Amino acid sequence: MWRHNIKLSGPKRGRKPKHVDLQKKQEDQDAESRRGAIERQFSFIKAKLGMDRVTVKTAETVSVAVDTAVVMANLTNFLVLCGPISLMTKREAKLFQINYKVIEDHAILAP
Repeated sequence: MWRHNIKLSGPKRGRKPKHVDLQKKQEDQDAESRRGAIERQFSFIKAKLGMDRVTVKTAETVSVAVDTAVVMANLTNFLVLCGPISLMTKREAKLFQINYKVIEDHAILAP
């Protein structure tokens, strides 16, 4: 069943059926594993990137805090997939280099 482009999956409530469709059971397990991956990502953003308690007051600063956490989560995923990256920029005749890498699933600045 589709509502607002969302598929409702999972076992029905109540007594378990006598005959279980193996394809339906596999689809339900796949949907549960996708939901688990999404929940793990939200848990990471809340616990590791400071979104467990947002203490800012205005709408603008809330949006900046949320955007920063999402960008950091995406950067962390990118670093896990692609490995360390190095960014270099030149400003006012000075060269800046920032090295990023993941250590123990945390995005940190490399020395």
